Amino acid sequence: METKERKKQTFVDKEGRVWFLELTTPAIIDGCTACQINLDDLMEMRVNVASLIRLIWFTARTSGHIFGIKKESVFFAEILTPDILPDAFQAFMESLVASFPEASDLLGELPTPPGVKKPTKPQEPAPEVGI
Repeated sequence: METKERKKQTFVDKEGRVWFLELTTPAIIDGCTACQINLDDLMEMRVNVASLIRLIWFTARTSGHIFGIKKESVFFAEILTPDILPDAFQAFMESLVASFPEASDLLGELPTPPGVKKPTKPQEPAPEVGI
């Protein structure tokens, strides 16, 4: 079985720590449950900013645990200062597209937060040419 290597999306907080976002099945289930949204809402980005920050936590919580943050907390929201939010949103959107390439078509039609670029579908690597 061939495995596909996933690119990890990141952002840096005001303390200089690098947060890795991984959109996993548990992150989707926990985040959608906590925010009371369904997968369609997530795929079409029909979420408010508070829910989006919570969703970012669920995708970044492995990093949070490494940094000593054991659960979603006010502290996590406090490190996402206004100057960092665009990078965190961008990392989340890129992780969404990396996990669901078809989401890039939907995201291309939706408004994005200020300072966030529209994500694009991940490009397949060019085939290696032997000599």
